[in-house]
Amino acid sequence: MKSYDPIAFLQVFSSHESFKWVVRNSTLKTQRGFTKIRDNRNDLQSGYFYLRRKHSCGVQMVVNTAVFVSGGGRSLENLLRYWDKGDLGEAQIVTVVSSKNGTKALEIAKSWSIPTQVVSPRNYPSNIEFSQALIDICLFYDASLIVLAGWLHFFHIPASFQGRVINIHPSLIPSFCGKGYYGMKVHKAVLEFGVKITGCTVHFADNEYDHGPIILQKAVDVLETDSVDTLSRRVFEAEKVALPEAVRLFSKGRLKVEGRRVQILKEAVEKTCNDGG
Repeated sequence: MKSYDPIAFLQVFSSHESFKWVVRNSTLKTQRGFTKIRDNRNDLQSGYFYLRRKHSCGVQMVVNTAVFVSGGGRSLENLLRYWDKGDLGEAQIVTVVSSKNGTKALEIAKSWSIPTQVVSPRNYPSNIEFSQALIDICLFYDASLIVLAGWLHFFHIPASFQGRVINIHPSLIPSFCGKGYYGMKVHKAVLEFGVKITGCTVHFADNEYDHGPIILQKAVDVLETDSVDTLSRRVFEAEKVALPEAVRLFSKGRLKVEGRRVQILKEAVEKTCNDGG
C-alpha cells in the first residue's frame, strides 16, 4: 500500500483553495441519526487518501467517491487495488457505506484506513428517509460520485446526484436484470435460459432497477460445462476490469450522456505551464 509523508502532504495542500481538509468528530449526528461514523481523518497517517496526482501546472481536482456495499467486498477490494496503483484516474475513495454490520467489506475498508459507516434500511420508516441518510453521508464527505459495488438496496437518487451514481450488474443489460436479479440468481437464470453469451454491465443508476444509461459492457462466453459457480467467477473477472475503467472515465470527465446513450470522449490533451493555459 502506498504511504506518504503526512506533514509534507499538509504543507503542500492544506492551504489550497479547492482542498478541504475537514476534521470531524467521530460521530455525525443528524435528524435521521445514521450510525456512528468511523472517521480516521484526524489521524494524519490515514490522510493519504486525499493526495492529488500532480501535473506540471499544479494540482488536479479529485472526484471524492463513496462506495456502497452489502456483502463480501470483492468489488471494493478490486477498486482499492486499482486506486493504489493510480489507475482510478482522479477518483479518491473517501468513505465506504455498508447496508449491514459485520461485512467483509467493512473489514477491507478499515484495513485501508477508510472511514466506514453502516446504514441499514431496517432502521428507517421509509425508503425516502433511508435514501436521505445515504445522501447525507455523501454530502458530509463532499462525495460527487457514488459507486454501487454489490449494493442490494433500492434508494432514491435525488436530482443533484443524477448521473453521479454508477452500478455494476453481472449480466448484459437489458437481459437478466431488474428487481430480484442479483448475485448468483442472475447466473442461475442465465444457465437455465440457455444463452450462449453473458457478461457484465456498468451503467449510471437511476430510480429504476438496472435501468440507467450503459457506460461499459463486457461479454463472457457461457460454456457447456459451466455451473453457477464457474460462470460467476468468470463474469467477475470481467467486472474487475469494467468497473474501475468506468470510474476512471467518469473521474476524467470523459463520459457524455445523451438520452440513453453514453459517449466515451477522447482523452483530453494535458497542458503544461508553457502552453499558456
